[in-house]
Amino acid sequence: MAKKQISNYKFFPGVVPPLYNQFARTVALIAANKDFIIEEMSQYIKNQIIANSANASSPFFNYAYTNTREIKCKRDVGYVIDGYLYDLSYGGNSLTYANASRYYINGVLQVVSGDVEIAVHTFIRTLITTKILLNIPATKLNLVNEDQIFIAGNNGEAGGVSQVTALNTVLINVIDTGISALPAAIAPDSQNGGLLPNAVFLLEQNKRFIQEETIAYIQYNVDNNIAPYVDYTYNAEKCRRDVSYVLEGYLSDLKKGGNRQTYFNADKYWENGVAQVDGDRQPEIYAHTFIRDLIDNFIWTNTAFAFRQILVSQIINFDYAAEEFAQTRLKELSNIVLDVIQYGTSRLPTKITNRGFVKMPGFFKLKDLLLITNASRNTIMYNFADSSLAAEITYTENFDSSFPGALYAVDKITTVTFDIDTSDMMITDNIQIFVEGKEQAVRMNSIATDAMERQKVGIPQSMLDADFEYGLQPTKWQAIALMRNYPSIYEIPGSDIP
Repeated sequence: MAKKQISNYKFFPGVVPPLYNQFARTVALIAANKDFIIEEMSQYIKNQIIANSANASSPFFNYAYTNTREIKCKRDVGYVIDGYLYDLSYGGNSLTYANASRYYINGVLQVVSGDVEIAVHTFIRTLITTKILLNIPATKLNLVNEDQIFIAGNNGEAGGVSQVTALNTVLINVIDTGISALPAAIAPDSQNGGLLPNAVFLLEQNKRFIQEETIAYIQYNVDNNIAPYVDYTYNAEKCRRDVSYVLEGYLSDLKKGGNRQTYFNADKYWENGVAQVDGDRQPEIYAHTFIRDLIDNFIWTNTAFAFRQILVSQIINFDYAAEEFAQTRLKELSNIVLDVIQYGTSRLPTKITNRGFVKMPGFFKLKDLLLITNASRNTIMYNFADSSLAAEITYTENFDSSFPGALYAVDKITTVTFDIDTSDMMITDNIQIFVEGKEQAVRMNSIATDAMERQKVGIPQSMLDADFEYGLQPTKWQAIALMRNYPSIYEIPGSDIP
């Protein structure tokens, strides 16, 4: 086996992720009250300065809150709230991370008093998590007629409250101890593979159980002649394999957002307008509906299912409660599969993904990839030996305008989708791709080959032995030697002419 570099490729960086509304109510309440929070914060500082005018131990003692500083403070808090809204909407902590990192430059804190800053952000966190997100009236402080806004019956999600606290803690820790307190940066809409961690955990733990229960469900209906499985025949191993593909697609899209992997799986149910499953496809629709309902009603609720098989047991773990938004996402993804099976690829939705990818002609499996690097930025994008630099692969045999020379239905187009955030990269960046070659190829330097790449050789023109005797032969017809200590040449002219 040998390393081979791929030079023919097209790179597409990730874009700003689409909105998934994991914490839709939380975002709505904070956005509606952004101005209220800013004015409350400003008045809180003024009140603390007055209340602690004689308390030398207070961080607000002799704190100068001038008009200029008030304007800058309101602006900065606006940036912080925008960071919360972005990270709550798209996942991750990237904008809060960026905001926190700006509190220090070259190790120097960029605010007058870190203690005042911590007190202010603690006040903001308390106001948001205990009043605004619970639709509980806060004691109004500001004097500019900026009122709290309530959204009846629309309290923030419990996960949203926790996430606000986590993001706020990032800021406070950095202000308190420095840049070293920054956590790992988490790209938008990925949560480092944990956008819906509880739902994903339960689904991963029960993947084999779902596979076997699906097979048992089909067999039960066949044995009992229950429509639409009357006289239905199927291959259990192929069914088990296909269910695995579908579940892996759900897991990928639940963890990383979008619908890219489910889109790819659904598209394979049809080839050139021809369904790849026999009959009216109703048995497949019933099976995928069963899978969806099994996950939604039993796996994610930690409710014991009345199983039909004994090969694999259901795993119930009450330490993990599936996120509320996971049910909505599952219905979106499963409906893609169900609609395409029934009506064809015309029902495929718009492919949604914020993840960067690179396309290249040829058929490469994930095990063939060695290393992919953005050479323009010295950034490793994929490493086969590093789980934090993972990727996924999909294929197509359709015409691709990026590679017009690839033969239709002969050459596959391989797409490698990266886990890392590539939104700051450019389409013009140089990408270095190494894959495992099937054989070791040796090519001579161009100076050693002719136009047909045949190796150039030197044909001997003198009588030289090719074993171990190199040079002129003193016992033959030509020699060089010493005669009376003078260098001498012996030759019989014409001896080489027959």
